[in-house]
Amino acid sequence: MGNLLQGYVPKVFRLLVAMVTSHTRILDSRHLVKKNLLQLVKKVRTLAMRRLLELFQQHDHYSFSQDEIEALFVGVVWPQLGQQRSEVIYQPTPLLRLVHLWSKNLRYHPLLSKSQPDQPDRNLIDDIITTFFTPTSAPPVVAMVMEVIGHLLLESESEDAADVEPLEVPGCTILQGETLGKDSEAPIGTQLLLPHVAAILGHLRSAVQSIGKAGGRQTRSKLPMSELNILSRISAYVEDPQQSAVLVGMLLPYLRRPAITDHNAQVDILVTVGNLVRQVPDPKACWEQLAAMLSSLEGREPRGELCKVFAAVAEKDPSVKEIATVIHDLNTWDRKRVEEPDYDTRLSAFKSVNQAMRDWVALDTTFALPVIHNCFHIVLRIEDFSLRSNASYCVTQVLQKMEDASSSQEEYKKVVQGTILPLVRKGLWSRNESVHQESVSLLAAVVRTFSSRQYFQGLAQLMDEDVEKDFYQNITHIQHHRRSRALRRLINVCQTGGINPSILQSFILPITSFILNDPQLVKVDFLQHEVVQAVGAMAACLPWRGYLSLLLYYLNRLTQNLEGQKTNIKLIVAVLNAFHFDLSVLSAKAEDTPQEEEDILPKEEEKPEEEEAEEEADETVEEEDEEEEEDVVVMETGVDKEKAEAEMIFETLTNMVLPKLHKGLTQKVKSEEAHKKARLHADSEEELLRVPIALATVKLLQKLPGKVLRNNLQGVLLKVCSLLKSRSEDIRETSRSTLVKILESLGPTFFPQILRDLRHCLTKGYQVHVLTYTTHALMKSMEERLEPGGLDRCLDSLVEVFNEELFGKLSEEKEVEGITSKLKEAKSSKSSDSYETLAKFVSKTSLARLVLPLKEVLDSTQKLKTSRKVQDVMAKIVSGLMKNAGLTPDSMLIFSHGLVTESLPLITAQVKAKLSAAPPPDPRLRPDSCLILPPTPQRPGTKTHVSIKTNKHILVEFGLQLLHHCMKRGHLSASEVLHLQMLDPFVAQLYDCLRSKHVKIVTMAMRCLTWFLRSPLPSLKEKVGKVAAEMFLILKKYGGAGGSKGENFDLVVTCFKALTVLIRDVKYYSIDNDQLRVLLQYAEQDILDYTRQATAFTLLKAILSRKLVVPEMHDVMGRIAELSIKSELDNVRVQCRQVFGKFLIDYPLGKKLHRHLEFYVRQLNYNVEAGRESALEMIATVCSSFPQTLLEEYAAFFFVPLASRLINDNSAKCRKLTALAVKSLLDKVGIPTRDNLFTITAQWLQDDNKVLHQRLAAQLCSLFVEVEKLQFERRLPEVLPQMLEVIDPDKYEATSADEMTKQLRQEDHLLYSALSCLVKVLQECPIVIRGVEHRKDLNTVWASVQQHLLHPHAWVRLASAQLFGCLFAAWKPEELVAMETDEDRTPKKKRKLEEESVVEYLRDNTMQKLRDLSADFCTQLQSSYLDHDLANQVIKNLVFLAKVIRQVTPDTAQTDDVTDQSGDVTTQTDDVDEPSSKVSNRKRTKSALGGNNDNRTGNVAGNTGIDYVRATGSDESTPVDDSKRVTVSLMWLFRRMNRLAKFEAATAPKETIKRSSVIKLLAAVAMDLGAAGIGPYLTFLMTPVLREVNNATPQADPELKKLSQDVLDLLKTQAGVQLFSQVYAQVQHTGVARKEARKRRQAVEAVADPKTHAKKKIAKNLAKQRAKKRKIEEKRPTKKKKIRLADLAILQ
Repeated sequence: MGNLLQGYVPKVFRLLVAMVTSHTRILDSRHLVKKNLLQLVKKVRTLAMRRLLELFQQHDHYSFSQDEIEALFVGVVWPQLGQQRSEVIYQPTPLLRLVHLWSKNLRYHPLLSKSQPDQPDRNLIDDIITTFFTPTSAPPVVAMVMEVIGHLLLESESEDAADVEPLEVPGCTILQGETLGKDSEAPIGTQLLLPHVAAILGHLRSAVQSIGKAGGRQTRSKLPMSELNILSRISAYVEDPQQSAVLVGMLLPYLRRPAITDHNAQVDILVTVGNLVRQVPDPKACWEQLAAMLSSLEGREPRGELCKVFAAVAEKDPSVKEIATVIHDLNTWDRKRVEEPDYDTRLSAFKSVNQAMRDWVALDTTFALPVIHNCFHIVLRIEDFSLRSNASYCVTQVLQKMEDASSSQEEYKKVVQGTILPLVRKGLWSRNESVHQESVSLLAAVVRTFSSRQYFQGLAQLMDEDVEKDFYQNITHIQHHRRSRALRRLINVCQTGGINPSILQSFILPITSFILNDPQLVKVDFLQHEVVQAVGAMAACLPWRGYLSLLLYYLNRLTQNLEGQKTNIKLIVAVLNAFHFDLSVLSAKAEDTPQEEEDILPKEEEKPEEEEAEEEADETVEEEDEEEEEDVVVMETGVDKEKAEAEMIFETLTNMVLPKLHKGLTQKVKSEEAHKKARLHADSEEELLRVPIALATVKLLQKLPGKVLRNNLQGVLLKVCSLLKSRSEDIRETSRSTLVKILESLGPTFFPQILRDLRHCLTKGYQVHVLTYTTHALMKSMEERLEPGGLDRCLDSLVEVFNEELFGKLSEEKEVEGITSKLKEAKSSKSSDSYETLAKFVSKTSLARLVLPLKEVLDSTQKLKTSRKVQDVMAKIVSGLMKNAGLTPDSMLIFSHGLVTESLPLITAQVKAKLSAAPPPDPRLRPDSCLILPPTPQRPGTKTHVSIKTNKHILVEFGLQLLHHCMKRGHLSASEVLHLQMLDPFVAQLYDCLRSKHVKIVTMAMRCLTWFLRSPLPSLKEKVGKVAAEMFLILKKYGGAGGSKGENFDLVVTCFKALTVLIRDVKYYSIDNDQLRVLLQYAEQDILDYTRQATAFTLLKAILSRKLVVPEMHDVMGRIAELSIKSELDNVRVQCRQVFGKFLIDYPLGKKLHRHLEFYVRQLNYNVEAGRESALEMIATVCSSFPQTLLEEYAAFFFVPLASRLINDNSAKCRKLTALAVKSLLDKVGIPTRDNLFTITAQWLQDDNKVLHQRLAAQLCSLFVEVEKLQFERRLPEVLPQMLEVIDPDKYEATSADEMTKQLRQEDHLLYSALSCLVKVLQECPIVIRGVEHRKDLNTVWASVQQHLLHPHAWVRLASAQLFGCLFAAWKPEELVAMETDEDRTPKKKRKLEEESVVEYLRDNTMQKLRDLSADFCTQLQSSYLDHDLANQVIKNLVFLAKVIRQVTPDTAQTDDVTDQSGDVTTQTDDVDEPSSKVSNRKRTKSALGGNNDNRTGNVAGNTGIDYVRATGSDESTPVDDSKRVTVSLMWLFRRMNRLAKFEAATAPKETIKRSSVIKLLAAVAMDLGAAGIGPYLTFLMTPVLREVNNATPQADPELKKLSQDVLDLLKTQAGVQLFSQVYAQVQHTGVARKEARKRRQAVEAVADPKTHAKKKIAKNLAKQRAKKRKIEEKRPTKKKKIRLADLAILQ
């Protein structure tokens, strides 16, 4: 009624109190009340109490008077409380519910402190706790009392507690202030509970103990949050040290349980521990447990509370204050960036830890354990690279200290076995690649430290001093082949049995599992194969318990998901193949008790607790193994022990594993009950998961005694075969592959049984298509293991299946599009291929059985389509018979001869029926029964007679095919007398076949004769003339125009081949001139027909090899020569060149030779590129095959035309072929002739008026260098002066505007050719570089080349860089440094040396050259048209310069901006950045530009493929202030490289060539700096590398990221963990700060200058639109941008 009772509350309250009081009095005198009324009285009192409860709940603001409160307690509370003290309470009573309500309201809390009239020192809460908080109380009652306690503790601490005015209750009893001490200000609720702290803690302790003792699934239970909150708050008032120690000892193990994952619960427990630990007399007793939580707790708040606990322990025990401070620092977070760790504090903490460990004399476990656990927390859960590296380094330092201090066995067990190894194992199981790799490295550190201990001796075998062989280095390597190498090493060690099985399970198995589960490595097939082999090798080393757990682990994965099923099946097979337990002692038992084994699988289906057994398989196995081990100990040793162990293994497999597999295979799914058209989409995934279980079952059955396999295999096979009925293609495919693997496991002997089951299950409709397809798949899988005669048992059955598909109703169904489009198995016919496989393994005695069904088909059909199918099948049979290892050549020849001569006894069923047909009954005789119906009347007239000889020629053709393949495949040898004797009778038959009316028979006979003509057969010598005449008759009949089509074409081609063999190989017979002319006429016609060109060329080669001469030969060869140039087909041109080359070499040509050679030389100007290529190929062939004397005669004849094509030919391929031809010519001729040719080249080189002549000479000089190598040094005095004139920078000045483009292009090519020639000279003659003879000229060369480093043409830049690469390769950095130092110290000596001899180029003004060359090479890297060749060469050069700079200026570390010689700041925005003094030296470039922005070809500089240098600084005449010159240093170089990488990342994120080059350069320099010198430069080395490692954008290149990660690891190794981590954190912090500042600046700009912000936003959107349009235009196929020559990076 709500507010309507507001005025009636006093009356209602009094009424309810009166009712409760009266009924309580009645119940007190229950002996005076009738028994049937007692229940009614209790019910009325209960209802009155409920209403009273509602009154207190709804009208909590009502001011109860003292009389009302007194009446309530006297009439309601005290009487019921007294009654309930003597009763056993199973449910919360109404009085307890009333107290529960009062506890939830702060206003009612004084009611709980009211004292009893007879006991003034006891209040209501005392009585409640005493009455209901007993061991006999039911759990619901205790739970409500705990809620009351919780309300008293929590509600009194709420924020609204100060606004609540409590009731004035007479007779309240609250603890006095002096008893509370510091807690005198505690709320009323807390003060009421303080006397009962011991009871409450006792209950909580019992609760914790009960949870800890619970087993099985109850271990997952945990304390409710309310009780944890009570414990955390009441623990602050605990003063009993003993009780505090007990509670701490119970709570800490409880906190480490995996079930406790709620951070709030963890915080409450830690707050409790922190309060209790202050009262514990010896807080270090729980030190190890607290330390262990540093690795298990994950949340930020729980770890903060844990640090407070350590601080509390430090307050109690000052000896651990240092480590408590360290733990606090290792878990600090940045105050500004709350989501990031405080890197500075944590790194300084690591530094202090490392320093403290260095000062240890012996291992301090009190200090080490918390540090180790905290380090592993960082390794396992923190992604930051620097923190993780420091943590790993800290753990390795602990291990090193244990090794140095020779730690005791107790310390070893506590630190290594109890702490490090479990945490390493946890990290190895992590799916995070970084965590896994770090854990592997820590495991390697442990093994390396304790390799002498027996436990680690097996793991120590995997280590090696060679990094390429070390398992731990390779198993986590980024290169897959290195991981594969590590796995092979593991397999080898496992096979030797040197690793402890427990180590395999704990450490090695997680490593292999990571590779199996990594989504990137799953795709690497060869690596997955190695992992499977490794798991099998490990399984072979495990005892039964470990083996079974491994097997169950992979078996359970079969039914979990579809991903990785293929690999999972391989793993199960590998594990089962590694079954190494001897069960042979049970073979007798298995034979004696077959019934038990037959019932193995059905028994388990009745078990109701199978699912529970699956979930707890590991625990069950362990319990059973423990029981069995106890039993085995009691047994006697020897045979009984082995038998008992075998029985235990057998029972486990048959009672646990096999029933589990069988149930998973045979359990019903919803799709089996659905309609057949709905099954396709129902539970397909579940069925797919079931299929592979069959293979595991069969594999396991094979490990058991043979009787078990025989009794249980049938059911498994039938289930798999029934799954092939499914309409789902995926299920059928999986079932088929599983059946194939089952057959591979069982062996070919079980194939008849599987075939029988397949034919039994697949009987109708689409299933028959599935049957033939599956049969073919099974036969293909057995090919490697089958032996001849292995399929004879089921040959008739197989032939029936194949013939049904080829000639039965199935063949008609395959032509129905509606069937083939829906059924994969019906799309193609596999029976022909199956016949081939069957023929491959048929025995000699079963050949007739194989051919007889096909002969029956031929005898019974008149259809052309059917007969052609039989022909195709017979061709497949021939192919199979050729691969049959069981058939000897004798048997095949006999079989073939019988087929050809039609003498093979093949009696078909039709013939048998005719022979055994009974005579017709005599119509005169009385029938046997009058009830027999008369026969059906037949149609009148005579039937058409069918002759069985209609298709007889197909069998003859089959025999000839078999004979031809026997000879073609090499089964018959001409050196074997027996073979020749057996082949001789075939000659007459083949001659007869040449006159057959069937073209195919004639063709096959001709093919056989092609091989017979190569053998010395007596019959063939007698009939060779007739055979040749018959061949020419065939050519006359079928070789004419229009006659060779269809089957006739094969006949003509075969005839030409036979004639080719007759001419080439039959020495005892020669054709006459008339026949030769006829053949030449045919050949001349055929070379123009692309379908018959091959035979024509072969025939011509045969004629040429016999050197048959007729006048017509020269005309034919002339046409061959023309065809070698003009033909559009590559193969025709090749054949023509081969024929004509043979003609030139073998035939006596005399003066005609010059005419033929001149023809090909003239074709060098042929207008079609392919023709020129053919001519060059022919000339190259002539140069390589002609005798030296003849070639020297024609050397100049070839040299000049070929040389002209080097520059006149527009085709790059032709120019390359020309160079090869010239090299072949120079290599073949002698030195005098070569000198004459070089004289011509030198004359061209000296022709200053002809740029093309000089360019040609430069290219020819390069070829001379490649041929002569070191011998070319004798020509340098003649070549070098001319080269100096060519590469002189002053020579390249501007010309008139009309000739600018063409002239400059020619000059560019000349300059490039000259530089390329010099590159080859220095590469082939490296001794010249440091030699004295040519030093002056070379110094001039280097000066010119240095000015060409920034030439506009990219080719020139590359050649110049390569030249300096040759120069740097001839020097060692130490030599330059030593010379520079000596010159600085002894200037007089230097001047004297200069006066006596010419100073080497690098020794003259070395520092300036270092600065200029470094600037030039850096500018080359800035080019927009940088390619990989130039980038790699520049990096090599810069590495050398960096090494010299480091040694010349070891103490220079500039950090200021670098300025060039003109005083301008070097910026990244310029494509070309170089010293201005060099700009003035490029007269050609400066004058060509003429102050304009146009380039030399008239295009805008930014849009061409040539980089142009502009004169932006001072001229040569402008003096340069030496104070503005910057001394070259590594810091200067690193800053330029960093800006280069940053610029590319900002402007072209999809391009990586510049960043990759910069990172490679930094890595090389870091290697040279070493650990001692890398410190000052580490920030600059790390900045670009970290940028790429942390790049998470979609444009990030994975290869660049891998390279950056490798370089980062290199920097870590070189710099050391501490310095590396410090700089790493600094760089990361700087990057984050810069990013945040940029965001703040943009946000401020949006508010302070909205106009500018809007313009930027609009410009950004417009750029996106332009980019989108550009991408659309690029993808449009119709419009292609025209490529201009000037737009290319390299001009032609």
